[in-house]
Amino acid sequence: PSFFPVLDLYRQLRPDGYVYLYLDANAAWMDRINWQDRHFQKFMDQCDLIATSGRMLQEYLSIKWPKWTINSIPNGFYNFSHHNLDPKWDKKEKVILTVGRIGTYQKNNEALLLAFSQIAEKIPGWSVKLVGPVESQFKSWLGKYFTCYPKLKDRVILVGEIMDKGKLLTEYQRASIFVLTSRLEGGTPNVIAEALTGGDCIITSGIAEAADATNNEKCGRIYHSNAELAQLLVELSTNASLRLKLEKAAWIYSQANFAFEKIIKRLHALLFWREDQ
Repeated sequence: PSFFPVLDLYRQLRPDGYVYLYLDANAAWMDRINWQDRHFQKFMDQCDLIATSGRMLQEYLSIKWPKWTINSIPNGFYNFSHHNLDPKWDKKEKVILTVGRIGTYQKNNEALLLAFSQIAEKIPGWSVKLVGPVESQFKSWLGKYFTCYPKLKDRVILVGEIMDKGKLLTEYQRASIFVLTSRLEGGTPNVIAEALTGGDCIITSGIAEAADATNNEKCGRIYHSNAELAQLLVELSTNASLRLKLEKAAWIYSQANFAFEKIIKRLHALLFWREDQ
């Protein structure tokens, strides 16, 4: 509701302007909105373009809010660092990567580390890298984890936050498997576009946009239990030919759907198509 007067004022000041409402959301968050409220209806009516970042939520909201057209525009990847995006498959390392706010309840990073502890002996030479700022309470959890699994201290690597986009992309390009263990996400998260561009095969929890994240499992896998996650880690780390197939599919998928240059062209067309006629 805090946005309602902002949009009212914008429309007064710029009646010729354009409004793009981007819903970084999931079904649970959208279900909290009283869409029949007249203030909400007015707010939505003042938007020229409404979009979400995944096809599942697009379909869901198109049914829930039939009054408005809901588009699907993914969270994409832009090469800020002008990095070489050509994948070097022979340079991939035996690394299972995750990126985000490490240790938050939403990200559920414990699931990855517990799964890794169950199968670490089956995949010698493999390590887990966690990139991102680490929550203080998670550091305490890690202390207990390493007490239980002291042999994994050298195989679970906390990289910390990486602000440099080029260095972050290098982490994706070096890794072989990217794992998202989130309990929920607002659409398809940014890290998916980054991981796909880095040529990583994806393992994701059953978030709402899991099908989008993996291109219906053509470039990754979706798990629904911790036991299944552990099983997939073994399968993808030990089956090099399958892993390479998924990595290549991930990169092709990223270039076709998540390159921001293409996304912006589509966004321009959706916003200004009337003027372009």
